[in-house]
Amino acid sequence: MNEYKLVAISITDVQEIPIDIKNRMESEGRVLNPPRYTTQLPNGAKQEFEHDAQSIQDTNTSESERVLWEKYQKDSLQYDQEVQKQTMRYTLYRGVECEIPEGWQAERAAFGLSIPDNPIDLKVKYILSEIAKTPDDIQKLFLSIMRISAKGVDEQKIKAAEATFRNQKGS
Repeated sequence: MNEYKLVAISITDVQEIPIDIKNRMESEGRVLNPPRYTTQLPNGAKQEFEHDAQSIQDTNTSESERVLWEKYQKDSLQYDQEVQKQTMRYTLYRGVECEIPEGWQAERAAFGLSIPDNPIDLKVKYILSEIAKTPDDIQKLFLSIMRISAKGVDEQKIKAAEATFRNQKGS
């Protein structure tokens, strides 16, 4: 039997993950904000807008804006995936107290399955292999840890965290 205990994690740390990833990716030159364009209003004033999937198709859109849009699409997807992965990794590692049983690594090796060298990745691999084996199990475990961690926190923050996870899971 795989014994484990769920414990509260730092909501502040969870909130820092996307900020830190965004800062790192932007420092690497990644495009995480949509390109912008300027249009002239009937009164002669100019107004700036962010491109969206429809505006980028406009015949007046420059090739450089289209290239930047493609880079934005690619980099934003990578950002979303990395935030989801690191949030899940942090939540499982810090929110599940468990011991990896003796022989578990040898058993994985016997089947040719990967055994992470990093102790954090090893624990997360164990949790995903032995405690939360299905996507539904993973979601329930994640949401349970977030609920435990959010005691005393505004219910809207809990729902926002749940919605973020569900949106990323569906994409």
